[in-house]
Amino acid sequence: MGVETGKNIPYLDGWRGIAILFVLGGHFGPERFWWMGRTGVVLFFVLSGLFMGRILFIKKVELSSFFARRFIRIIPTMWLFLLAMYFYAKYGQARPYTVPFSEFLSSMFFLSTYFPQDISIWKTQWANGHMWSLNVEEHSYMYLAFGAFIISKSRGVITATTFLLITLALVMTTIALYMTGVLHEGASPWRTHTEVASLGLIASATIAVLRNNAREGAIFRSAFIPLISIAIAFYMFRPGRFNLWNASIIAAPIFAAIAVNYAENFPGLIKNILSLAPLRWFGICSFSIYLWQAPFYSMVHNGFSKPVGLVLGIIVGAISFYFFENPVRVYLNRRWTQHKERQRSVIASVAI
Repeated sequence: MGVETGKNIPYLDGWRGIAILFVLGGHFGPERFWWMGRTGVVLFFVLSGLFMGRILFIKKVELSSFFARRFIRIIPTMWLFLLAMYFYAKYGQARPYTVPFSEFLSSMFFLSTYFPQDISIWKTQWANGHMWSLNVEEHSYMYLAFGAFIISKSRGVITATTFLLITLALVMTTIALYMTGVLHEGASPWRTHTEVASLGLIASATIAVLRNNAREGAIFRSAFIPLISIAIAFYMFRPGRFNLWNASIIAAPIFAAIAVNYAENFPGLIKNILSLAPLRWFGICSFSIYLWQAPFYSMVHNGFSKPVGLVLGIIVGAISFYFFENPVRVYLNRRWTQHKERQRSVIASVAI
């Protein structure tokens, strides 16, 4: 199986589009669809895990390039959003709030799920509650990159498969310890903690590596695997359907991870639907939309119209993508590529 990136696979852009639409449905749809929000986030997580597994453990991209690309992809747009929300909270909210410096810093550096220790990320007085998912992703990327570094230095003593399987077992054990009350969550709900919410991401990276290292029988090349996996995942995500030992947390992300790893086996009709231009557009703009829908979601809690909030969230997110996120990303990626080319030229000249 070749190493691919999401921009080259239309139906995975559509998967990302489905993810952001689920988030929007959970936030701005009828109350009975609240579960769609977390489902959408898990769909993002498992797609990220698939890419990280391929990038770090199969393609083995240089870590400096990996971190540079992650910085370029996330940080400028996120910091712009947080700065805007700081001033919006102080001057634009119905209930003005001056964000403490410590709280602002914790959001900037992906620590808001844990610090300040006495404030739940879902109870803050400004629009940063959705940052918990970015915390999970960035913590997971750092951890996986650290694992890739250790593996590269172990001279075969530690393999990617071993590292990922142990990590997966640790995450599932941690979830069990929270569920049974052995571990206590602190201010933010334990479901938002990286050591819990990263399950789908870690599972997806693990499956990607396992698939790369193993021969698969005909059953694994059929549509059965992704279809049954995504059906089970959605069945578990829906409340009141299958809540045995909170399956939506400890099992559904694993089935979603299986589905995205075998997405190339979806029937042609499903891949064509996922490749539709509108879904791909939502997928491409998903990061900006995910960030900027948050203040409108907060306004909905104060009586603001859900349909209007939904439309404004999409519009502002699209503006962010076209006028900031994408131009900045293209510019910084070009500068990074030029920097790496200069480095290679210097190394080549020294070698001569």
